[in-house]
Formats: sequence, C-alpha cells, structure tokens
Amino acid sequence: MFLNDHFVETYGEGAEAANDFWQEGLAFYAGLSSDSRSVVAAGSGMHMIVWDRADLVLEEVSALLERLSG
Repeated sequence: MFLNDHFVETYGEGAEAANDFWQEGLAFYAGLSSDSRSVVAAGSGMHMIVWDRADLVLEEVSALLERLSG
C-alpha cells in the first residue's frame, strides 16, 4: 500500500518504513484469530477494495462461509 509510486515520490524512504509498520500491524490483528490469512488485493487503490476488487471480496467471503459451514 505504501510502496505505490505516488506515496514513494511524496515520502521517499519513509514509504518503506510506513509499509513495514503497516504490515506489522496487520500481522498483529491477524494473530488475534485462529483462522486468519493475508490476502493481497492487487490492482486495488487505498480503501477501495470493495469497488476495485469486488470479485476478490466475494471469493473470500464465500470461502469463509464454506469453511464455517463445513
């Protein structure tokens, strides 16, 4: 997320540190669940996953529901 061209051009080397910090936070929250996984929504903009990658959202929700019912 923080390594896109615009963010890197604006913040320079700080972009990589921000990305590392963000990834650590995501890993922390994922660790709170016994059934977590990380999914990268390639081609999605910041906070626009539901519009940019609706296919991925539907796929992941369907997979979760299948795991819960199985």
